[in-house]
Amino acid sequence: MSCHAAVKALQKQLGISYKDASHRLYMAEIEKLEQHERTQKRLADLKERTEQSLRSFESCVAEMEKLISKKE
Repeated sequence: MSCHAAVKALQKQLGISYKDASHRLYMAEIEKLEQHERTQKRLADLKERTEQSLRSFESCVAEMEKLISKKE
């Protein structure tokens, strides 16, 4: 029922047919879902790059620790 009310409100606001109002709302929801999917992919990429950077940093620290222990 809330979808119907949203369609009727948009139909009245824009002066368009029920079909066009429904289509506009449907496309808006599809765009939200696609944006959410893109955001999830970006976050997964960011997580992977962050993990790689941390591994690289740990490797550098380990190398420095080896050099320091050799000097002692």
